[in-house]
Amino acid sequence: MPCELIATGHSRLMPPSSPPPLVRPLLARFERRRPIRAGSLIITLYGDAIAPRGGSLWLGSLNGLVEPLGVEPGLVRTAFSRLVSEGWFERNRVRQNSFYRLSSQGAAEFIEAGKHIYAGKDAPWNGRLDVQILTDPEPKKRSAVRDRLARQGYGQLAANVMVRPATRRSPDQRQTATHDTMRLTATAGDPADARRLAETCWRLDHLDAAYDALLDDIAGLARAPQDLARLDDAYAFQVRLLLIHEWRRVVLHDPLLPRAILPVNWPGTEARDAVRLIYRAVTPGCERWLDASAINERGRLPPAGKATARRFSGRP
Repeated sequence: MPCELIATGHSRLMPPSSPPPLVRPLLARFERRRPIRAGSLIITLYGDAIAPRGGSLWLGSLNGLVEPLGVEPGLVRTAFSRLVSEGWFERNRVRQNSFYRLSSQGAAEFIEAGKHIYAGKDAPWNGRLDVQILTDPEPKKRSAVRDRLARQGYGQLAANVMVRPATRRSPDQRQTATHDTMRLTATAGDPADARRLAETCWRLDHLDAAYDALLDDIAGLARAPQDLARLDDAYAFQVRLLLIHEWRRVVLHDPLLPRAILPVNWPGTEARDAVRLIYRAVTPGCERWLDASAINERGRLPPAGKATARRFSGRP
């Protein structure tokens, strides 16, 4: 790797000294969260920006990317130590330099989460429901199965009954069928019954509040896409990173129910539209910043390709 890239990579990542007013609400939202969970931010950064560009990043580049957000190098080192031990990341040393990439396990988990994070419009629904009845006699094992199904978008209808609308976005039936559940298919009744089912099985009131809070902080950004497109590239990168980080915190708790069974004026729809608009407006500047500043073992990162452009489009 050319020595001059290592020598200049960190300094080139520093943004202008004062963030523009348009960016401040999103920065303030991140700064309100204490203590900083550096590991979670690193996973967001890699999944959103680095994995599509080869997957590996020099530690010096990473420090330069997150230090302007108040994440100091010592905190990054501590976070990486834990993430590597937990199997999320792998480290590669080249002379005195450390490079990190998501492990196969970490990459697979983010790819699966990405289907949720970057989903497009609501999937069509014909009223069919997937029902999983927990059959293991041991309470601890039933609890583990319940947690696993909840991560797959199921809601709890009764102590040992989990339910989820069957849509094209749902995981393959073969992936959800296990020896410790009995899987059935049912059909919802009229729309009022379906909405009552949603209120019973999922804590939509908590999600409603989380989406409203997020919208409060990003509404100004969503109203100014042309101004976003003119942001300095460093701030375009910060906006996209923090946007997806905050969006991920909310949307991964959302079962992405069909609109037919959601409450009227569901804020999740408006939130996804706003995130999509902001994301697309800042992505060109974000990618330019990564082009100019981020380094892997071979030098500059390769381009992201078409996968990033398809995010939020509903296309695979």
